[in-house]
Formats: sequence, C-alpha cells, structure tokens
Amino acid sequence: MGAKPLLQLAAGPYAKRHLEQHGLRLADFERFQAASGGPKWLAIAELDREIWRQWHKAGRHRMDAIGASSGGWRTTALACVDGDAAHRRLQQAYISFDADARPTQPQIEQQIRQLIRQSLSRSGTHEVLNNGAWQTNLVASQARRLGASTHKARIATALMLAAATNSVSRRSLDWHYRRVIFGVVDDSPYATLTDLPTQFAALTEHNLEDVLVATGSIPLLSAPVTNIANAPKGYYFDGGISDYHFDIAPEPKKLTIYPHFINGAYAGWFDKFFPSRKKPANFSHTLLLSPTQAFIEQLPLKKLPDRSDFGKIPDAQRKHNWHQAAALSEALALEFRQLCSGESPLLIEAL
Repeated sequence: MGAKPLLQLAAGPYAKRHLEQHGLRLADFERFQAASGGPKWLAIAELDREIWRQWHKAGRHRMDAIGASSGGWRTTALACVDGDAAHRRLQQAYISFDADARPTQPQIEQQIRQLIRQSLSRSGTHEVLNNGAWQTNLVASQARRLGASTHKARIATALMLAAATNSVSRRSLDWHYRRVIFGVVDDSPYATLTDLPTQFAALTEHNLEDVLVATGSIPLLSAPVTNIANAPKGYYFDGGISDYHFDIAPEPKKLTIYPHFINGAYAGWFDKFFPSRKKPANFSHTLLLSPTQAFIEQLPLKKLPDRSDFGKIPDAQRKHNWHQAAALSEALALEFRQLCSGESPLLIEAL
C-alpha cells in the first residue's frame, strides 16, 4: 500500500467535468485566488510558487488574481517579474516578524510596510502594475458608520454589530464594511461583483503600498489605513472581513485555481463561526487544492501555523516551526507537479 497523498483536490461540478475530460492544465485556468488567514499560507508556500511556475510553462496567459490580507501579499509577490523570488522574500520577511514584546499599532504597521518593501524590492511596484499577464486585484474593507474610526471601543462595537447582522444575512455586511477591490486593469472580472455591494478603484504607484497595508490591517490589532490615494476617503481594514476565503461567482467558462489551507471555504470572516457555511455556493468552476490530514500531521505541533502562535510559542521556536512548515510545503508542490505532468492519477472530490 502506497503512502497517503499529501495534497487533495476538490472541484465544483463544471471544473470537475472539465478536469476529468482534459486533465490538469494550467493553460485552462484564468483565475487565481489567495485567501486571508494569517500565517496559515506558509504551509502551502511552495504550492503557490509551483502554480506560478506551471503558469509560466503554460505560456503566461492572462491570469486574473485576487487576494485579501496575507493572500493579497502572496498574489502581489507573484506578479513581480521573478514572482518565485519575490514570494520567497515575502515568506522570509513574514516569518521574521518580531513578536517577543507585544508591538504597538504603529510598530505593526511599520513591520508590514517593511515586509512589503522587502518582498517587492526596488522595482516591484512597477513590475506589479505593468505585468500584462498576472493581473493583481486586492480587497480591502472600508469601515462605515460606527466603525469608521480609530477608537478601539467604537471599532469593537462595530465588529459585534457586523457579526450579529451577518448571522442573519451576509449582505448586511455592507451596513458596516464596504468591499473595495483595487485592481490593475479596468476590465477586471472582479469590478462588477454583485454578491455584495462592491466599489472598484485603480491600483497605482501612489497607492499600492497603502492598499497592501490596508488589506492586512486587522481591526483592533492594527490601525486602519486612511486617505488612500485614488480611492474613496475613509478608514480601511482587512479585506478578509468581506472575503475571508472568497465565494464569488465566476464568469462563464472561466476556471479558477485556488491553493488553500482547508478543504472548504467561508465567504467572509464572520462566517467562520458557522460550520454550516464552510461549503461554498459559487465554486462550480473552481479547483481547490489543500493539504490532507496526513500532511497536517507532519507539521510542527501537527497543525497549520496560526496567528495565535505569536502569544503561545517563544519567538525563536515559532520562527523555527514556521520555517519547517514552509519547507514541508515542497511535498505539496511535488505532488501538484506530478499531477500536471500526468505522472500521478487525477483524483478529484466533489465540492
């Protein structure tokens, strides 16, 4: 009996039929999603890069990529000319966060800006904005009404209200936080989403860094980003509030590839409190790639890296664990590469 697979594939009905008929070919995918979820992405870091490498081999056709929070940092790194190297720099900078002493909000913002600059390097902003193939889209949440503030008590109350109304209807989220998508091109497929009220704004050299900070600004932990150039005035927080794991309708016949850390998806951050909402409604055209339990059991402490590690594990040990998780992700990349080459059978679960 062979070793248990470390990478599992699940797909919606349209994607499953297509893959079973044609096999796994990156040329067939025109959407890439990268979820919010803090450091969990480190366990699939090399899988991200292998998808990018396979996309290059397939001819660098247009790929409309969207990310929120740390997922936004990942997909932006992959938009650089050498996306592999930029993504590795992001990984190194992310793991190197210093959290032995509890940082203040200004210190957290400074660390995030330093992480972004290290990942993109000197020419990265120009490369991201002028990449004719990998089209970057980033999600941020513009606070409305009570939450449009820097005062923690008001922000906390706004979050509680948003959680309460979201338990009844996801569309109520717009009462509290407006989804704003920042994109490189006007014809972005994410500019006309209707599942939630959505505003679209252009990514430019004057706002890319601020948007990358905003998409990862966790309420109460990080300060909101204000006065983003070329965007509606306001207080911007983590894009994961509206799009934690994404559950957005695809365009007809456009396949989405989605490297993820769990087999399932919660549309918004508040949905994760309802296990019944883990099954996405709009994944008919999506291939979801995620680690199996056999892979998780190989990770340090037999779990994905998590933001709570900052307070529970001494910083030196946390960094060691996270480096190890990222190194182990090479096994996921290998299995994906073998699936693309036809060396391994394509076994796909139904989403």
